Amino acid sequence: MGQEQAIHQLTGVLAEGWGISDRGILRVGMAADMNLINMSKLHNEQQQYVDDMPGGARRYTREARGFDGLWVNGCKVLEEDAYTPLHAGCGRVI
Repeated sequence: MGQEQAIHQLTGVLAEGWGISDRGILRVGMAADMNLINMSKLHNEQQQYVDDMPGGARRYTREARGFDGLWVNGCKVLEEDAYTPLHAGCGRVI
């Protein structure tokens, strides 16, 4: 399976399977969720044990690196692996 097909499985097919009708693909009128991946920098960080769950529960997590940009509903929320300040004005693909 190629990269495009794998990404579609994790986005469009998954959204359709869960009945989420306005996400998973880029199309006019749908939520504009996009991820710009730098394949030469893409990697996982070391596993960490954190206690950020309700009631003080702990869990393992591992951050990923190599994302040049991430947009949720048209708002850029990540740039060069760092979160951006939140701002108003998010929208849809028009």
